[in-house]
Amino acid sequence: MAASPIIADIPPGGAAPAHDPDDTLRESLIASLTAPTNKKSLPTHLLYDDRGLELYDDITTQIPDQYYLFPCEESILINSSLEIGKVMFSGAVGEGEIDGRDVFELGSGSLRKTFHLLSALSSLSPSDDGQPKTTYYALDLVRSSLESTLSRLAEHPEITRGIELRGLAGSYDDGIAFAKAGGFHDAKAHNPEGGLHLATPNGESEDVSTKHTTRPRRKSLDVSSNSTHSSQSSHGSIPTLESSQPLSSCIVPVHGTHLEAKAGNRPLHMLFVGSSLGNFPSPAASAKFLSSLPIRPGSSDTLLLGLDARNDPEAVRKAYCDDKGVMVKFFMNGLKVVGRILVGGESGNDMFEEGKWGYVGIYNEQAGVHDAYYSSKVAQTLVIPGDPPRALSFKKNELIHIASSYKYSTEDAYALFAASGLRLLHTWSAPRATSSSPYYSMYLLARPPFQFPLGIYPGARSYLGDNDSEQLTQKGDAPIGEVLSIDPAFVGSVPTMDDWAQLWKLWDTITVGMISPEMMHRKPIDLRHKWLFYLGHIPAFLDINLSKALKEPRTEPVCFKPHSRAPETDKEWPTLESILEFRDRVRARVTRLYADCEAQRGGKWSRRMRRVWTMVYEREAMYSETLLYMLFQCDDPVPPPGFHSPAWKLLPPSETSTKESPFPITPPAIQIPVPTTTIALGGDDPESADHEVDGEESDAHEYCWDNESPKREAAVPGNARIEGRCVRTLYGPAPFLHAAHWPLTASYDELASYATHKGGRLPTEPELRWFIDTHLGSAESNLGFKHWGFIEPLEPRGGKRGHNGGVWELTSTIMDEHEGYKRSELYPGYSSDFFDDMHHIAIGGSFTTIPRMAQRRSFRNFYRHNYPYAWTGGRIVYDD
Repeated sequence: MAASPIIADIPPGGAAPAHDPDDTLRESLIASLTAPTNKKSLPTHLLYDDRGLELYDDITTQIPDQYYLFPCEESILINSSLEIGKVMFSGAVGEGEIDGRDVFELGSGSLRKTFHLLSALSSLSPSDDGQPKTTYYALDLVRSSLESTLSRLAEHPEITRGIELRGLAGSYDDGIAFAKAGGFHDAKAHNPEGGLHLATPNGESEDVSTKHTTRPRRKSLDVSSNSTHSSQSSHGSIPTLESSQPLSSCIVPVHGTHLEAKAGNRPLHMLFVGSSLGNFPSPAASAKFLSSLPIRPGSSDTLLLGLDARNDPEAVRKAYCDDKGVMVKFFMNGLKVVGRILVGGESGNDMFEEGKWGYVGIYNEQAGVHDAYYSSKVAQTLVIPGDPPRALSFKKNELIHIASSYKYSTEDAYALFAASGLRLLHTWSAPRATSSSPYYSMYLLARPPFQFPLGIYPGARSYLGDNDSEQLTQKGDAPIGEVLSIDPAFVGSVPTMDDWAQLWKLWDTITVGMISPEMMHRKPIDLRHKWLFYLGHIPAFLDINLSKALKEPRTEPVCFKPHSRAPETDKEWPTLESILEFRDRVRARVTRLYADCEAQRGGKWSRRMRRVWTMVYEREAMYSETLLYMLFQCDDPVPPPGFHSPAWKLLPPSETSTKESPFPITPPAIQIPVPTTTIALGGDDPESADHEVDGEESDAHEYCWDNESPKREAAVPGNARIEGRCVRTLYGPAPFLHAAHWPLTASYDELASYATHKGGRLPTEPELRWFIDTHLGSAESNLGFKHWGFIEPLEPRGGKRGHNGGVWELTSTIMDEHEGYKRSELYPGYSSDFFDDMHHIAIGGSFTTIPRMAQRRSFRNFYRHNYPYAWTGGRIVYDD
């Protein structure tokens, strides 16, 4: 007979609460039910008592043809659990050895679906001397349900040979607090002084210490406490960012020569399935909940999340109001639960008379939410016994809200993940037979070491805090054919200290995480310097421009010569350690300047200083991309530490593609007619105005490089059609089976020759600008390291915007002076050094371009016509 799984009550029963929880809930319900008419509501969890769970099981077994959510998710887990497990257990690059895993499910329910996933995870989980190294924790409100479901699960050796089963009885908040307090880390440690008491159904017990307040933090990608260079300089000790500026998402750049991985870790794999997130009261509440989950940035921790899609309204209505009335029984049972709480016993079952109450479901298609209500069929007053008795009055047809079920389009999901600080690893979907959109999807997510979310997510709902002025993501309402409007404060304003911290984390990930000390004196491609040059060039450029603008001494050591000759021998170069010391001192200077500005001027910079900060920030971002396409040319690339490998690297082709053809054929690209019109290029941002503006500049001002300003209009001649044609990777060679769908990258000469061969040409800058403005910009756009490589392009179809898979798009427009052009005072050679008739304008952005640049309409990149290394693609224009 299998051992009974251990089940814990959380919070532990040993600590007496300050108030009786039943009384607290009772008073809360009374307050909710005495709210103004049609403002009354009840908490959704009241639906899930023992009887409610039985009725929900009836829903999943008796009406699967109407309540599609459960069978869709179950089919995904039946068919794809092994794939999910492989990606889930793959781990972040650089994580080091682990000493086991914890799988934690929020709201485990019947475990019917989870059974399939646990079977797969068990087959992937090694044992130590017969003892499973993976522990599964099922969290549910009802202890008796946990006892029965886990006991049944324990009878399956295909699960228990690789996974130890445990239960936690409590709410979501209780379970998350338990995880954050180190509960999983200590779950098997005996504490003789007491602690969390775990009792098995047959009376066995186990003491579990809760002494630690946090789980062990992964040191990889955190500040190195054992730096190989001194923290002292001529300016004194280098302050860490934590001490001078609060940062979000635990983003801390490294102080040292390498990123450290720590062995002995236990990754946490959270499961939140069943579209339970849709039951949260608002999208903002959902984003805040996901943000609060104990998934560590840059770790192997993951979240498997199930979300219902925005399906046909009639299908949604039938799912919540079925022909057999099973759903009505489930919801009406909730009123009996309310009655028992208010009255204080079984007599409360009849407090809400069945004939006087009904169930109403309303689907708001525009908002993508189904709301469930109780409806008072008559005007009535209910009396709650007590001293004194309390009265609850309801008008005829008055509604009491009991549950929301938010639906998530692909665009909604991407915006949600960005607002929650999560990165998508892979998606599994249950498709619709009549549509390319999924019925239901399961997303595997991780929390990255840093993140650069888009400034706008077209077609997605907004994630605004309920009582919060801060907008987590910006909703994009512009339909296809119209220009997307991006907030100037996002794409052109001065970077915040948090922006700098994220950029430094990116820079460190590349320079000390992906380039080894042994590589520093290599020169990976022609026309570029050796790696070591760039590690010093970027902090030097930053420091020099700060000193010029502020008229302050430069950071020591001062060794600056414009366009100086590179040393000929390795010994003539500064050491790696000395360059990184200099980098740290420059960063410390930036941190102090921001802190001083905040203390002395309330964080307000002059217009000239705002321009300087923008310029040096964006240049570092540009060089991050340069280093990465240089790394692409290495035969032994080091993947980015702290990020999971892509699914194509983890799964064999048979598990990631159709079996009909070993080389899937991409359908012909659609052709978009180009109208005769004019288009605005660039932005109005003359540097000369820096000296004319009195006082500080508004956050709404958009700063530009000299090749962007001034704003001007250009003609699009029309009578043309644009067609999109879209292997090396940072993770090594990718099989053509996967890469066949990625965008093609090539030099201008190669792309122009191909376009001519097809009877067309590459577009002019105005033509391409019109196309990007009106047809691209999908919420799935591959920008800002959302993926560390190319993905399959998405064509604009069905009124939805597309994306090109993560490449710059080249134009036939030569980089040259335009009307009104004025050479930059701060950076004179930025554009003018390339007015040689050999460079072409590229617009948009690659998968490594930060969104504040890629989503700024005025931003223009440029590449030499025969430069083969950049991530540039093209579109063909056919003249009619």
